Amino acid sequence: MTTSRVLACMTLAFLCAGQVVKAPTYEIRGVVVDHLTNRTIKKVLVRLTPVTGPGQLTYVTAEDGRFEFSNIPKGKYRLLAQRRGYFEHSFHENGQYSTAVVVGPGLDTTNIVFPLQAPASIQGVVVDEDAAPVAMANVFIYREMVDEGEKRTLQVGNYQTDSTGQFHAGRLTSGTFFVAVQAGNAQLGEATTYPVTFSGDTTEASAAEPIVLSEGQSAQIHISLHPAPNVHVPLPASGRGQAMPVPQLFVRGPGDSLIPAGLSVGSSDGHSEITGMTAGRYLARFFSSQGQFNAQSALQEVDVSDGVALSVTPLVAAPSLSGTVKFEGGGPQHTVALMLIDRNDQTSVGVPVQADGTLGAPGVPIAPGSYLMTLASIDHYI
Repeated sequence: MTTSRVLACMTLAFLCAGQVVKAPTYEIRGVVVDHLTNRTIKKVLVRLTPVTGPGQLTYVTAEDGRFEFSNIPKGKYRLLAQRRGYFEHSFHENGQYSTAVVVGPGLDTTNIVFPLQAPASIQGVVVDEDAAPVAMANVFIYREMVDEGEKRTLQVGNYQTDSTGQFHAGRLTSGTFFVAVQAGNAQLGEATTYPVTFSGDTTEASAAEPIVLSEGQSAQIHISLHPAPNVHVPLPASGRGQAMPVPQLFVRGPGDSLIPAGLSVGSSDGHSEITGMTAGRYLARFFSSQGQFNAQSALQEVDVSDGVALSVTPLVAAPSLSGTVKFEGGGPQHTVALMLIDRNDQTSVGVPVQADGTLGAPGVPIAPGSYLMTLASIDHYI
């Protein structure tokens, strides 16, 4: 090979080495339609965000409901759509899951059909025994659903009645719902109060009337509250001469959910007492503070009667939790806690995690039960 040809090849090699090879990009195109009618929807805000990492692109659909994003690098993306009168949700969202859009060689992302669902709603009025509206009543909405692979009934909304006793629970998905109403608490000295009342005008959660909603449907309900005698429950003195700690009391709701009982604590003639409730069966639990973490006793059923002290088991030593959290890529750089979330009432207990991954604070009592585990951390997840 001659010297000139060698120099030419070397020059070409240097030129090629100095060039920046641009990575290929792709397009994401599609159309937004109404889930029920399959008609295209205009003026929908469509957002495109990477599944991992920052960045966001937006597009407002045209008259034909179409959207498009160009020059998209290879990767996995989340599509979200938002428009008044519809849910804001991800592409093919189902509960806590959705379908990502994967962009890359040989993948067709130019014919996406994004269906939007119209929300359902429950409108109702709450009245008392004289058919007068009950204002400022708490209204709890429950829905049957599959959660963590199990069929459960969970609270999905909390509302208050207005001055006319009415409430509106909107943006509901289709499904089976139940309603519970808790009126204003009776204060010390009042003769009557309202027990928690469920759809179907019953005070028994197991007899609550289901409300079945289809997509876009609105249901009208009417709930009547009937007063019952307001009980006065004395709090006996503890061993140190002070009144025992006030337990948290719950009413059993739909699907064994827990509704905090409305109660007041007052003093009369130097004695403490609980009031603001009606007689009946409740669930009780004690709480105590263990540093920055809360400890709780096991739930126990109690009978509440006028003038009769609660027969409960106070907080005692509970099963401890031990173990190790294994971290990928080295140990945590920040404070980490293992959070145990009670599957019934969503209360949580935090257990600190040491730098080597072992669980600390073994003295934190944990009530027997079924828990979900999450990690309170900014750089790790379970």
